[in-house]
Amino acid sequence: VHRAVWNYRYPGYNPVTGGGGGGGFGGGNGPMAMPGGYTVSLAQRVDGVVTEMAGPVPFRIAPINEPAIPAQDGAAVLAFQRETGELLRAVTGSQRVAAEAAGRIGAIKQALERWLAAPGELRTDARALELRLLDLREALDGSRTRTSRSEPDLPGIARRVNQIVRGHWNGMHGPTGTHREQYRVAREAFEAVYPDLARLVETDLPALEGRLEEAGVPWTTGRALPRWPPGG
Repeated sequence: VHRAVWNYRYPGYNPVTGGGGGGGFGGGNGPMAMPGGYTVSLAQRVDGVVTEMAGPVPFRIAPINEPAIPAQDGAAVLAFQRETGELLRAVTGSQRVAAEAAGRIGAIKQALERWLAAPGELRTDARALELRLLDLREALDGSRTRTSRSEPDLPGIARRVNQIVRGHWNGMHGPTGTHREQYRVAREAFEAVYPDLARLVETDLPALEGRLEEAGVPWTTGRALPRWPPGG
């Protein structure tokens, strides 16, 4: 007998990374399902073909105890949680992309230090790209050095979003005014950062990597397939 148990949560929004055996890690838990009516079905998947075997069968979710604080409108709460989840998905995904871009730029700098025949402006442009990315990552992640120097520091965008998620996804009451204000601040900050990050990772970094290929610099992490035959 195989039993599947639903924890009354929607799928999570966190990044999913590949694991061994074709599996994946990440995603996490999404917001809790609101009380109400739902259905469950049983299906099988064979060679990619999904066939429904039974259902749908209706069931209801109901709270065990009455909350001490009057609950907010369930549909409005879920709508805000989904908005928060979309922001969480975009911010945490952007963090991973920015970290990967930092690794690519680090590899470029190492390659240029070894390939002395490369034009000097490639080193200058790689450093400029690195500095831009450092500023963008600080906006996303918060400063990694200010607090160690006993300097005041505002939370990064990701920290704000995670505070919203932890603050109300585990309860039934819904978001507070502070949660909604934090969401507004985090969204506006992310919308200010996102265009430059997109331009850096989708346009400027690939362009720099293309110039490295033209200069014959050894392949670096994240670059496109090397040209072959040479000069082709």
